Parts: sequence; structure tokens; C-alpha cells
Amino acid sequence: MHLHLCLCLRLLLLLLIKSDTFSSMQCRRSVRLCLLASAQGDAEAQASLGYMFWRGKDQAEAVRLLRLAAAQGHARAQCSLGIWLSVCPSLSRDAAEGDGWMLMAATNGIARAQVYLGYVAENGRGVPQDIAVAIRWFSLAAAQGHVEGVAGLKRLGAA
Repeated sequence: MHLHLCLCLRLLLLLLIKSDTFSSMQCRRSVRLCLLASAQGDAEAQASLGYMFWRGKDQAEAVRLLRLAAAQGHARAQCSLGIWLSVCPSLSRDAAEGDGWMLMAATNGIARAQVYLGYVAENGRGVPQDIAVAIRWFSLAAAQGHVEGVAGLKRLGAA
């Protein structure tokens, strides 16, 4: 079922991106499979549904689902949850929790999270300013080809 689920999740995300509706039979079937897999604890399904609920403006449900996926080590969910909790004005902001999720995502290799933590260290947001730590995070992101990682290194004279 895992391969079939992955294909259904990809189809679901493509349909969401292209159509913005849930009217097709394939999309409804994909959503049903996602809901079933999510209820059974599948982190990819929980993350996919979290993104879908975020687009649908049910941010509380989106955060709940992303927390479930992130707690299982889903790195993209950790990153999204970290960003949303840190900066989204429509949520009750919790920068400390958000930064914790970002640290997990960055440690799991998500370049966007590495850049975020580079900015945090560079600017001393919630932590003492530490240019060496900023360079380390920017370097990890730049090694993956992330342009903001490269820009961070140039800005700090480390490129």
C-alpha cells in the first residue's frame, strides 16, 4: 500500500496545485486514502494533509497534522511548522517552539531551515549573535545549492 499511497499523495498535491478544487473522482479518492493513512500514523500523509488544510485556511488543523508528522521526524513538516509557529501572524506565535522545529529540520538536512538558523545566528534573534554559527548553517545550505545560503556566506565575507 505504501507505493500506492505515495502515488496518490503526489496526484493529490498536483491536483491541488493545478486546480484548487476537490471535484474530481481521483482527487476525492486520494484525499480518502490520505485521511486513512494519516489516521494510521503515516507521517507523509499527515504532512500532505497539513499543507492541504493550510491552503484551505484551517490553520489549527494544519498545525495539528504537521505536529504529528514532525514528531515522527518528517523534515519538511518540521521546517514548515517551525516557520509557521515563528512568523505567522494568524497563529499565536511561539518562536521558541518554532526554532526548535527548525533546528530539527536543519539537522535533518532541510536547506531552508539551515538558512533560517543562519539568519537567527547572524542577527541574534532569540540567541546571542554568533557569526561562526551563522556561517556554519549558511555553508550547509550553500552546499545544497540554496541561493540564500550562498548569499549569507557572501554577506558575512565567508564565500
